[in-house]
Amino acid sequence: MEKNLFGRIAGIVTERYRIIYLIIFILFFWGIMSHEEIPKEIFPEVKFPYGIIIIEYPGASPKSVERNVTNKIELAISGVGDIKKITSESSQGTSMVIVKFDENVDISEKITKLQTEVNNKRGDLPSKIQPPVIQEYDINDFPIMLINISGNYNLSSIRDYAFDIKNKIEKISGVKKIKVIGGKEEKIEIAADQKKMKGYGVSNFDIKNGISSNNMATPLGEHVLDGINYSVKTNNEYVSLQDIERTIVGTKNGYPIFIKDLADVKKSYKKQESFAFEVDCSREGFRSEIVYLAIYKKKNTDTVAINRDIRTYVDDGRGILYPRSLNISYVSDMSKYINKSLGDVFGNASTGLLCVIIVLFLFINFKESLIAAFVIPLSLLITVITFKYLNISYNVLSAMGLIMALGMLVDNAIVLIESINMNKKNSASIKEAANISVNEVGSAIFSSTLTTIGAFLPLALLSGEDGKLIKIIPITAIIAMIASFIVSITVTPTLCSRFLDIRPVKLTTGRKMILLIIIGSLSLFAFSDNGEFTILSIIGFVIFTIAAYIKLFKKSVFDISNILIRYEKFLRSMINFKNRRRFLFAITLMIFMLSIILMMTVLPKEA
Repeated sequence: MEKNLFGRIAGIVTERYRIIYLIIFILFFWGIMSHEEIPKEIFPEVKFPYGIIIIEYPGASPKSVERNVTNKIELAISGVGDIKKITSESSQGTSMVIVKFDENVDISEKITKLQTEVNNKRGDLPSKIQPPVIQEYDINDFPIMLINISGNYNLSSIRDYAFDIKNKIEKISGVKKIKVIGGKEEKIEIAADQKKMKGYGVSNFDIKNGISSNNMATPLGEHVLDGINYSVKTNNEYVSLQDIERTIVGTKNGYPIFIKDLADVKKSYKKQESFAFEVDCSREGFRSEIVYLAIYKKKNTDTVAINRDIRTYVDDGRGILYPRSLNISYVSDMSKYINKSLGDVFGNASTGLLCVIIVLFLFINFKESLIAAFVIPLSLLITVITFKYLNISYNVLSAMGLIMALGMLVDNAIVLIESINMNKKNSASIKEAANISVNEVGSAIFSSTLTTIGAFLPLALLSGEDGKLIKIIPITAIIAMIASFIVSITVTPTLCSRFLDIRPVKLTTGRKMILLIIIGSLSLFAFSDNGEFTILSIIGFVIFTIAAYIKLFKKSVFDISNILIRYEKFLRSMINFKNRRRFLFAITLMIFMLSIILMMTVLPKEA
């Protein structure tokens, strides 16, 4: 038989099986390492062509914000090129302008231009506005963790502890920003008596300059002691109200003038701009004000790893960073959701693996079923390796793509193994049967893979806002299908040539019982719920154990040759008679037209 490309590949890999063993080992090790390194997040990192401008105008009404801020900002940025649409919202004390750009623009460059235009307009804006916040739209710009902080302390003290915790976890690599929400922020008020100031000849500038020059740490350089460099500085920062009162702001008749001589110094609280409450549903009417931290991550970082480090830092800081009696609770942790999603994927992969082994065993043999099932984890690991080098993260959508691909990964191996079983009857060795089978069905497997990829390819090439987000699903499925094809024409024939028998092996009663126990156990775990046995797992155990018993001890029941003969007769009867062919064509055409009509009725109407 003349060998085609796939047959020649099979001949090479079956002769060099040790190299294939080494490659399998490398792929498993490489895949596991890649799995640990790939970032895990809720959604993929996708850049959308949006710029957002937020300006705080404290105390201003919505109309005043619209007139004095929003309209001026819209006018200022209208000259920035490639703008498709500008929308704005003016609310109490806040102006938000959303700029939508054309597709495929350099959004970073556009954000820079927006910042330039807004800064140029700053002189025309009210003096009381806060510094403008200009940023691109980020789908992952939401807190990856919320930490509630409460306890038997006043809100000011709780807020201080919250800032201590914030300063600590801000050092974690990957943390972008942390917002402290709720609580009361202290401020120092210096109420100066204008008459006394005039009498002493002291101005507001003298007081301000005296405070700023005394409340500071002054570096004195480095000094060497016992061969070690020490950085030396003086620390004159205020620690109490008395320190402020004793600040010298001038002299009169050779005597120093202190702040306490002409002003009252006292503590008060800034106007509270954010509130956080804790509600206990088990206690009617219980509502307590607390402080919480909202933690955001940087782009292309691992949410799971960051949140794990945050928990470690916070938990280890109990009794050191904050009192042991302070209540710390993690009310929202996105890493748990991500771990659950990934757990579902790999749990489904494990279940699929076991189901493949069981079902294939019922129609072929146990060794063949193990080899066919082996391609699932190997193909998934190759997909994971590809993720790493294409900068694809683990997220909800890539997990969906992996789940979709699971059912397709084993198809190629089943076709090849069934062909090997057919050819080994007339072959001198199992290696020869494997090479002949790849030569025969390799082109069909390749065509089938291309057809499946062709179905996903249009989705993978989607553009627009939704397309950028959704296309990760078909891309994942395409990568998995390519991996499955490569495994099916290299690894599968190699394993078959080494572990299958050229002639059927007659099993003893003892071996049959062992296989029966194995299949029963696999079915019990295949239908379990995260390792817990349910009614479904027991039903699956009973059904598949009985089926395995019939397969092992009453093999004739699983002989499907009679079914195939009847099916062949049916096909011949449909093909050989013209009227039947016309009837079959008419039915097929009718089904096709109905599917088109149904699709047109469910398509969304254009707004």
